[in-house]
Amino acid sequence: MQLQPNEQVIITSDDKKVILSNYRLCSTFKEWGHSSVIFINLEDISSIQSVYKSVVLFLLLAGICGLGGAFVFFTMHDMEPQGLAAIGIGLFFLILWFATRKRIISIHPDGGKPLEFEANSMKEAQVLDFLEQVQLAKTNRINTLYKI
Repeated sequence: MQLQPNEQVIITSDDKKVILSNYRLCSTFKEWGHSSVIFINLEDISSIQSVYKSVVLFLLLAGICGLGGAFVFFTMHDMEPQGLAAIGIGLFFLILWFATRKRIISIHPDGGKPLEFEANSMKEAQVLDFLEQVQLAKTNRINTLYKI
């Protein structure tokens, strides 16, 4: 990212894919032949959030298999192997659910497509610090623009 006059970098992600400055937020991604660079002016940010996304179907299948397997295992003694197999499949789906769970930081500009990036390697305190840094930089930028 080429800095503008009087622009200063406030914080960058560990992998240098997301850079927050006192003027804007820059995101660069290069994966599997696709590359993108997104700039969002701080004054144009309408909301920012941190959410977990996962494949809920895996959790649902884990519950169904686990409960069904437990029911078969404890009520039909002649079908204990099938009950154990269903419980095992339920545990497999539960592991899949945990494996597909991702922490996403989503930054929504006014009237634009949100900028979303994974923050799996960041701890909870780091994510909250990043969110607060963006909000503080946005407030400072607006105060500077409107001389408040």
